[in-house]
Amino acid sequence: MAKLNADELSVLDEFLDSLGVRWEPVAKQGLYEGAAVMKDALLREVESLPTTSRDKFVPAVGLPLSALRPKEKQGLIDGLGISKMRRDGDGISVSIAFDGYNELGKANSLVARSLNKGTSVQKPNRFIRRTFKANENKRVKAIIDKINSIKIQDK
Repeated sequence: MAKLNADELSVLDEFLDSLGVRWEPVAKQGLYEGAAVMKDALLREVESLPTTSRDKFVPAVGLPLSALRPKEKQGLIDGLGISKMRRDGDGISVSIAFDGYNELGKANSLVARSLNKGTSVQKPNRFIRRTFKANENKRVKAIIDKINSIKIQDK
């Protein structure tokens, strides 16, 4: 989740107040823009993940895999997407997730979670946290730039 300091929050609050009741469409456009930046960064990270030489690769006894199988990696690439925005008690939210199944029949979300946290047969590669931390400023900038670029109609 993004964290804004008090100065940024007050500027954003004043801006949204100036919009009156029309702040929600503006916020949605900004959130989607930020989500798109993070999705692109995560896609680049997934594309750079190491892979095994073949899909039927079996690691040596007692040694967990340090790479994905090629079809698992392709499944992550194909399944990466932005969820539909939803409104709840805390406001508006959007998620970036791995959807669907790869050609091996494994759920992409399970493959991503297993790689990110590690298992008894897969060494951890904290690619999701690394990507989100490295691109936090770009995401916030994209949201603010998008909100600032929207023409505001008179109330």
